[in-house]
Amino acid sequence: MTWLLCSLALLGTAAIAGQCSTVDNERIFGRDLKAASTAFAGTPDDAEIAFAPAPGVRRVLTPRELSKYGTVEGTLCFERAGSLLAVDALQSAMKEAFGTRKIDIQIVDYLKSPVPHGDLEFPIVGLSRPSLNALLAPVIWRGRLRFDGHKSLSVWASVLLTEKQQWIEAVVPLSPGVAITADQIRTCTGSRFPALAQVVADAAIYIGRSSRRLIPAAQELSPAWFGDPLLIAKGEMVQAEVVSGSISIRFDANAENGGRLNDSILIVDPQLGRRMKGRVAAKGKVLIDALQNKRTAPVSAVGDADRRRANPE
Repeated sequence: MTWLLCSLALLGTAAIAGQCSTVDNERIFGRDLKAASTAFAGTPDDAEIAFAPAPGVRRVLTPRELSKYGTVEGTLCFERAGSLLAVDALQSAMKEAFGTRKIDIQIVDYLKSPVPHGDLEFPIVGLSRPSLNALLAPVIWRGRLRFDGHKSLSVWASVLLTEKQQWIEAVVPLSPGVAITADQIRTCTGSRFPALAQVVADAAIYIGRSSRRLIPAAQELSPAWFGDPLLIAKGEMVQAEVVSGSISIRFDANAENGGRLNDSILIVDPQLGRRMKGRVAAKGKVLIDALQNKRTAPVSAVGDADRRRANPE
């Protein structure tokens, strides 16, 4: 008989504990007790009773814990108020991460557990990138739900993201160091996975510039791969100008290496066989400082008037 009474008491306690009241705060207040049982009608609304349980966890208050607020038989159970994530709330938080960009967001799957009320955040750093052979496949985007001012929990969603974009790609293989012409590149338009940064789709920024590496046909171009075009190519015949004070002398020479504007370059005087160091001044033109080329013959000593001509400034 005693065993039966104990069993019934336990069943009664479990039944009371199973009827959990919800709280939407990090603490259980007097108003929560009053909502759970009329035995606490005299408890002040703002009285702090205990810490609220974490999301997904129940907290059971025993009669001993409740005795100073009122008398109740059995226990009171509390759990955190929450709800399932809404698709429109997920999409809204994700769009904020892209600012004013127009991104089409399709939610394929997401966390289905109840979560507390709070603010969703989906930073770009939490967005996975698709593989190159599956650019339109769903990816995982990890975010956070912030609640109670200073707490947060992880959330996730599987998403399919597309954005209408324009980009520039190579029509033919582009060799390094060779100036790009308009017929070697084209502008493309289509929907694809959003780039982390806005794509530069202005063909004009590539025309006349040269690549630093070999670029295959159909490859999308990036401004970071290009530099100013070579104004002088290796082996090219250039016009060299030696400057010494107010006197300058011009002559033709062979370039031993290529160079862009203001690059250092070595040239060889084919008649004297001397190697000199200069600076690229313009297309096909090199300036040489006589003081930096001590092995060069003094300007006044050069007597081949047919080949060189002094030009006082």
